[in-house]
Amino acid sequence: MWIRAVDAESSVPDQGLEIEDEQDCDTMPKMKTHKGMKKRFTVSANGKVRHKRCGSSHLMSHKSGKQVRRLRKKSTIDVAAESRRIRSALHERDRVNPDDVSAQKHAFLAHQAEHVHPDHGHGEGRPGEPGPASSQ
Repeated sequence: MWIRAVDAESSVPDQGLEIEDEQDCDTMPKMKTHKGMKKRFTVSANGKVRHKRCGSSHLMSHKSGKQVRRLRKKSTIDVAAESRRIRSALHERDRVNPDDVSAQKHAFLAHQAEHVHPDHGHGEGRPGEPGPASSQ
């Protein structure tokens, strides 16, 4: 921030000093989140968009218990275009594709399963300890 003196001949009367911010001149306007969507949707770490189901706020007495329990849970949006639009409006994880994230996760787990050390099998206890078949 810097201060500059305004000329006496300026069109602005009765102001001797004017404060200007250097950033105001060079930056674009701020990207604002859509506040209505922010209240209604949440974005998970993997980029999935979740929302509250409709029909669960009142008039629950005639609905079955199974339906009430189902309506209590949040639902995910399955349409990729809609979830991308909502993520961009919220400015959260804009470039994340949940399908790619899950594919990478499955590939990583498959890679880990292929490279299991032979000493670390199931039911043999901790690594380094002798197995149940060892004789003393």
